[in-house]
Amino acid sequence: MTATERAPARQRTSSLFLGETAVFAVAFVARICLVLTSPGGFGGNYGYDASVYYSAADALTFGRLPYRDFVMLHPPGAMLALTPFALLGRITSDHAGFLKSLAKAA
Repeated sequence: MTATERAPARQRTSSLFLGETAVFAVAFVARICLVLTSPGGFGGNYGYDASVYYSAADALTFGRLPYRDFVMLHPPGAMLALTPFALLGRITSDHAGFLKSLAKAA
């Protein structure tokens, strides 16, 4: 392999590294902005009820039914409303689904 044949491989590796670095930088900035603009910021206190409703909605996405499979002291309306966000949490992460549910509620 000659030097001219090796040069494009180095250019591809260099451009791939620059692309990955750019994606990382954008993702990092977006994540930091999301945390800083979310309710509570870094040390957010989201309250008890929001966590209970989200966890009930998450249990519902796994086929568990309230009043039969787990204790639910409230009517199921809020749990049903949060079910799409619990599904988002299953696809991404619970943290992302929970934060989206809080943003929707606010």
